[in-house]
Amino acid sequence: MTQPARASILAADDQASVRQLLEVILGAHYDVVTVADGLAVLEYVKDHTPDLVILDVGMPGADGLEVCSRLRSVNRFTNTAIIILTAELSDRTRDGARLFGADLFIAKPLLARPFLKQVRDLLEVFTHRTGA
Repeated sequence: MTQPARASILAADDQASVRQLLEVILGAHYDVVTVADGLAVLEYVKDHTPDLVILDVGMPGADGLEVCSRLRSVNRFTNTAIIILTAELSDRTRDGARLFGADLFIAKPLLARPFLKQVRDLLEVFTHRTGA
């Protein structure tokens, strides 16, 4: 009997320590690829369609809100969950995340268990939505 495919996650944050933390929290359960900025996300998604994309707001090149907006403008990413991750807890950032199509807005610092539960719950919603 074959095991079901693990969900794939693309996580972008310009801080290496946050990328490592995301790999530790998520890596035991999901296939995780991390990149350092928004431009690397856009390059990666030319050839890949992850199940979930995690985007830091404050990245050089293309910030998380811009990347979220660009992903949402492509049909192929309609069924890709997007989480905006930020230390910037302003209403402007939260409203921008909603406006640009993010499914979840999560504040740093991350707490491992609650964050993992949020990821699991979001992926489950998208799995049921797509019928996968």
